[in-house]
Order: sequence, then C-alpha cells, then structure tokens
Amino acid sequence: MKQLLLLLIITTTSVTAIGQTIKFEKAVLSDSSALDLTMTNLAEAYINYAASKNITMEPNDRFRIELLAGDFQASIETIKTLRETSNFEGSHPVLMQYELFSKAKIEQINSGDNFSDAYRSVLRNYIISCDDAKASSILVSFTTYDAVSQFTSSFQSRYIQAPTGDLSPDEALDLLKAYFLYHIYSSTEPILYEETERDENSRYLIREELITSARDGAEISVITVRKRNTIPLPAILIFTIYADNSNKNQAMLAASKGYAGVIATSRGKRQSHDTIEPYKYEYKDVYAVIDWISQQPWNNGKVGMYGGSYNGFTQWASLKEKVHPALKTIVPSVSAAPGLDVPMENNIFTISLINGSPMSRIINSSTMRQTTIGTVGIIFKIPGFFPAGPTIKWIPLMVCLILYSRNG
Repeated sequence: MKQLLLLLIITTTSVTAIGQTIKFEKAVLSDSSALDLTMTNLAEAYINYAASKNITMEPNDRFRIELLAGDFQASIETIKTLRETSNFEGSHPVLMQYELFSKAKIEQINSGDNFSDAYRSVLRNYIISCDDAKASSILVSFTTYDAVSQFTSSFQSRYIQAPTGDLSPDEALDLLKAYFLYHIYSSTEPILYEETERDENSRYLIREELITSARDGAEISVITVRKRNTIPLPAILIFTIYADNSNKNQAMLAASKGYAGVIATSRGKRQSHDTIEPYKYEYKDVYAVIDWISQQPWNNGKVGMYGGSYNGFTQWASLKEKVHPALKTIVPSVSAAPGLDVPMENNIFTISLINGSPMSRIINSSTMRQTTIGTVGIIFKIPGFFPAGPTIKWIPLMVCLILYSRNG
C-alpha cells in the first residue's frame, strides 16, 4: 500500500512538472531565419501555456509575446490599452516604436514586400505626420545609445545558457523579452537613421564648418542647423568639449523651436587640428564663436546659451573678459568648475557629493586610470612627498566637509 502511494506521488509530481514546462527546440544562433522561427514557436507555446493555466499575462508582457508570435494586430490593441492607462507624457505616444513595427509587419504580409521596405513606408508616413519638435526627438526615442550592443549581448547570453528541450515559464518569458528588444531594434535601427536623416535634410539646412578665431587663429568646429527659407533668427549656442555624433541633434532641437541651432566644440575636437587643452582657451574661443554667429546673414544679432556641466562652464568662461554685445542670455546648470568638482592641473581634486550614490569616482588626468573610493572626501597629491615614478600615488584625506554638508 505504501509502495502504491509512493508511486502515485511520484507520478503526480512528474505530470505536474511536465505541465509546467514549455517545449523549446533550439536553433543555431547564427541562423537568423531559423532563430526567428524558433522564437516565434516559443512565443506561441507560451501563449498556449498561459491559456491552459488560465494565467492572465501582464499587458506589458502580452503585447511583446503577441508581436513575437505573429499576432500583430492583437499586439497593437494591447499597446493602445496600455497607452490609455499610462501617465507618460513624451514627444511620442508611449510604445509607438513597437506599434510601428507591428504595422510594418502587417503591411509586409498584405503587400508581399520585404520587411525593410514595409517598415520604411510606415516609418516615413509617421515622420511626415510629426511637427518639427516631434520629429527631432525620433532618434532619441526610438533608437539605442549603443547600436543595440547591450540588447544583443543580453539576448545572446540568455540564449546560449538556455537548455534545449524544455524551459520553465519564467525562463521562457525571460528569453522572449530579451529577444524582443534585440529583434525590434536590430531590425529597425539602421532604417531609422536613414529615414530621419532624409527627413532632417528636407526640413533643415545642416552645416558643419571650421571657423578660425580672429584672436589667435585657433580652429573651432561648428555645426549649424536652421529651417529652410526663414528670416534671420536668434541663435541658441552650446559650446562643448564633447564631440559626439548627437551634437547635431542638440542643434536640431533648437532649430525645431524656431531658433538657429549652433553647436561648437573646443579647439582640437572634431575638424579642428589644434591641441586639445580643456578649460584653457574657452573664454576666448566661445567669444570668437559668438562673434562669428552675430556676423552671419541667418542671425539677427542675438545669441543665447544653455547647458550643464562643461557646457555650463563655457557660458561663464565667455564672460571672463567682457560680454559680447550679441550674447543676450546664458542658462548654465551644474556647471563644472576646475579645482572644485573636476581634475585640475597640478593634480588637486575635490569630489562633488552625488545624491543617491554611495561612492564617487575620480579620474586621474595624467594616466586616465579610474580610482573608486568608498566615501566622499578630498584627494590630494602632495608634490615631492613621494619619489618620482610611473605610478602616481594618492593620499585620501577625509575632511569635515562631509559632516558639514550633512548638518547644513
């Protein structure tokens, strides 16, 4: 009797375990077509599993699984439901990038076109419907910051580790959600860049040019963005040391608001062939750029500046000697200050208190090695204290600044 009871328990446990797994036939990761079919099958199996167990999927998961399973219209309807209950207020309707993907898939099925052509058509219609301000934020809203690198590595590591045969429901959902992000952004991002660039060139005049400072002949790279066929406009200037590809987008944001957008970079950056020397020449280089702007036919003689961190510092630097007559306002925020919150020549540092962070990081400007300390304090390099050598040594001195800051 005991043996029969034990057999029944084992059998029941086995059936339960089988009923709580989802079949998963693993394809070769490098075979994109086979991988797509594998993940579609897994999405369908997950939906069937949830239905058989009377499990109600969270809408934020459901639209993703519906999309991967090929039920694109259902995915769109779920997105619309989420949108109705969302408090998010952004330039674009919440989850619009995923709705556009599903619409492109539907068009692909109906037209027989390949996905790239179908998505390009859907995206182009959407971009045309956007006003200038809305269109200027498409890349920020619909693309990744690292060319899908993080989503790719996240999915691939999960896929490699996933067992062949059966997955638990949690394993299946986790894998599907990772694939969703990888699949959507790797499929759409290249087309997004192409189509937004096409649209930007139709809306704006975009130029990058190298200007020469009248004061000392320094080369300064300047990007300007302004609407086509407009009267002379006030300019919004950001002067930065960060030579990012996103600089154009910042100038475009100003242009979308009715200004001429200008992004200038420190000497030695982008097209400039000068030596890079942070902070040293900004006071006269910013002035030179403002002077150049004020003489352009597209400017009405008025320039404003805004920005934070280094871009805040450059605004104050422009006022060091005198205020250019064309500079009408500056809006600096969290401005970097050499010797107070960033490295300074002679290797004297102090660390800003960072809200919500248990530690601060210091960059050694000589070696570019990163040192992490566990408490906030001041770091001094005492000249002559240590023998000269390849390794720069630091003495951490914890000072009463911490208590003072806490007590007010």
